Amino acid sequence: MKYLMSYFLAVLLLIAASASWAGCPEGTKDNNKGECVPVQEPVNGEQLPIQPSGQMMPPIDGSAPLGGHAPGLSPQGPPVEGKKYLADGWEDHGIILKAKDVGLNSQGAGWGDASAIILPDGRIRLYVLAGQQYGIRSLISGDGLQFELEKGIRIPQPVSHPEIARNPAGGYRLFYGSDDQSKSAISHDGLNFTVEPGSRFSASVIGTSTISPISYYDTKLGYFRGYVSDLPGPPGTGSGPGVHGVYSLRSEDLVHWQLEGLVIGGRGEEGANPEPINRESEASLSMSAEAPSVYDHGDGTADIYFCFNMLSPHLGGPTGVFKTTVDGERYSKPELIVSGCDPNVIRLRNGTFVMYYGDYDPKEGGYILAITR
Repeated sequence: MKYLMSYFLAVLLLIAASASWAGCPEGTKDNNKGECVPVQEPVNGEQLPIQPSGQMMPPIDGSAPLGGHAPGLSPQGPPVEGKKYLADGWEDHGIILKAKDVGLNSQGAGWGDASAIILPDGRIRLYVLAGQQYGIRSLISGDGLQFELEKGIRIPQPVSHPEIARNPAGGYRLFYGSDDQSKSAISHDGLNFTVEPGSRFSASVIGTSTISPISYYDTKLGYFRGYVSDLPGPPGTGSGPGVHGVYSLRSEDLVHWQLEGLVIGGRGEEGANPEPINRESEASLSMSAEAPSVYDHGDGTADIYFCFNMLSPHLGGPTGVFKTTVDGERYSKPELIVSGCDPNVIRLRNGTFVMYYGDYDPKEGGYILAITR
């Protein structure tokens, strides 16, 4: 979420300037305000969300309003205005963390990028970037939705985008971005980290100046496969959303990594913007992709969640989280999961999957949300 706010606003301007980029989905019409509305007006003038097929989107059973929590949990704040996309089977728990929850001001510039791990006692520890002031901090939870800030700083600045993983040798390894490098630190307790010497991977290898941390899975073939992406430029650079790609890496020890190649998206010409996606069917492995986070199935396959930054407003854009599954050298067609960015997925002991992800609202600032299935 460190750079999400800057290109979020840039994307909105691009969308406004090209309101007719693909017309309205079937079953809807343009209301001359840059919005697609049902051909048949809803009862009492209520505007219902539109699915890519043009059909009315029913409410998500059991979901809480955006900005709230599931029943029984205290809300963090008022709902954030705007449409939201959520794939079938997922339940929305709304905003679970705001900037003030990690010691920052209400807007909390440069924070977020949540990454979680299940502890031996079943609790969930969440690592987040807590702005220029704190670096990476952590929070603890018993249910994965209500978190309490832990004392201290895990990794000081300059850092970005934490990605926590269990270390096969015991304890934990935290990957993170630092300037133009993907670095790492190890810990026995998940609280006190020792930075490992050197860099795990350099942005220069893929011809960029910014890079995400390594997120990986065990191929069960004697090596680990990791993923990184180039990222939007820092706030204030005017770089806009840009075209980005996800690259695969290979390692036998989690310390030394070699580039395998580009697997999703790619690099466009300088100043070029990604092709917008207006329907779920338009998603493909050639779409712009960034901020990959891996869920390891434990059988040599994995899900790769990543962010796309030119999603149609009709699908809850401008940012969206997509998923592709990797099996050997094969990657499945990406599918849209939720509107937002910077995803991370864990599976609780009871079998429930939790996705943490970020979003930004000009009124609310940045925040972290959760969905489950």
